[in-house]
Amino acid sequence: MESDDLRKRTDTSSTAFAVTSSETLSADGDSTSKEVIHSRPWLKWPVAAYEPKKYWTGFLLRFAVLIALIAVLIGIGLGLRYTDGIPDHEDFSQMQFDWRVDPSSYLKPFNESFQYNTLLDGHAHSTYSDGRLNARQLLEWHIANGYNAVIVTDHNSVHGGLAVEQLALKEYADKITVIPGMEYTCCRIHMNFIDINETVPVGPPVPSDEDLRKAIERVHALGGLVIVNHIPWSNTTEYGYELPRLPNHPSVADLIDWGVDGFEVVHQDTFDYPTFQTTQARNLIQMTGTDLHHPSVAANVWLVVNAVNNTRKAIMDEIRARRTSFLFDPAGTPQRAYPVPSKKYALLSPLLTLGGYFGIFYSDSKGMYSFQGTFCHPEKLQVHKDVIGWFIFWVFIGIIAFELVRLLILVTWDVMVRRWRRRRANIMGLDE
Repeated sequence: MESDDLRKRTDTSSTAFAVTSSETLSADGDSTSKEVIHSRPWLKWPVAAYEPKKYWTGFLLRFAVLIALIAVLIGIGLGLRYTDGIPDHEDFSQMQFDWRVDPSSYLKPFNESFQYNTLLDGHAHSTYSDGRLNARQLLEWHIANGYNAVIVTDHNSVHGGLAVEQLALKEYADKITVIPGMEYTCCRIHMNFIDINETVPVGPPVPSDEDLRKAIERVHALGGLVIVNHIPWSNTTEYGYELPRLPNHPSVADLIDWGVDGFEVVHQDTFDYPTFQTTQARNLIQMTGTDLHHPSVAANVWLVVNAVNNTRKAIMDEIRARRTSFLFDPAGTPQRAYPVPSKKYALLSPLLTLGGYFGIFYSDSKGMYSFQGTFCHPEKLQVHKDVIGWFIFWVFIGIIAFELVRLLILVTWDVMVRRWRRRRANIMGLDE
């Protein structure tokens, strides 16, 4: 009798559980499935899986949230990409140059019999324009690489050169001499105006021949020299355009007619031999320069003079008299200094990376910068429709994969819950 009573209570509990489970999981209240559910509970799908209206409502909501999220990420990424004032990804504040190069120990002057006591860099930039080193760091980099003189030529302004000169006179007078200048920078030509104390007006971005002649005359009126910079670099084809980097660059012959004093015959690791031959034939100044912007580059060339003393005037006297030669190492010095990653940039880098990623949807080419707020080539905006199409394709693949995984998790969870409830019901029935 006791076993019959126990069996009846167990059957009654199981039946009650099946009815409750069915009523809970079935939205349409179909009682005809109770017996099937009681015998085969694993056939019961989650509510969202067998109610199309509820599933598609949830799906459209999830899809809308995903699209909104992608739109927000695109807006943030591309917005930051065109935002001014973003921290630099490199931190130059702790730069040190703890080496000393003696180029005289392994290099001979181009004119091997030339005697010299001054090693000069004729082209360098500071943070007053687009250089990465401040005035002190600029001096220390040059001292480390064997220079005892430098011409500081920031873009379109002499202020950087004057500031570095003042620092050198106060704290580095026995180590290095600074000659201030500026790099006249536009879409046609780059010229160094050296040994001047005031900025020569620059403009427009694409000056006429007459504009260039007036600028040259102004430099001479200030007692300075005009050196035409890196002709091979200027005439190199700009990427994405079948045009030179600086379109419509004046010819060497025209520049000589306009009164320039010389040419940069060695620029970084490039020896402009045709222009060098012209300077020899026309008795023009032969200038060399590192065009230093970033400290991780090598020192390749040193202009050498034999000055009566290491002063600005004495060095310039030798340059004006064309009594110069140079040391040239195409491979460059092996010593390098590298900045550390910026902590401020790291804070924003996850968001800034979005700009790089979503930037694959288009190309926006503007060519060479004029350093006057414009660019030197026609803008080319190209939307990569194929990339956008594949992005959408993979988004949909991701959505399908997510829905399948979600369904699998719901089914698994539902089966586990019902099994647990059935065991619990059985145990409660046995206890009674």
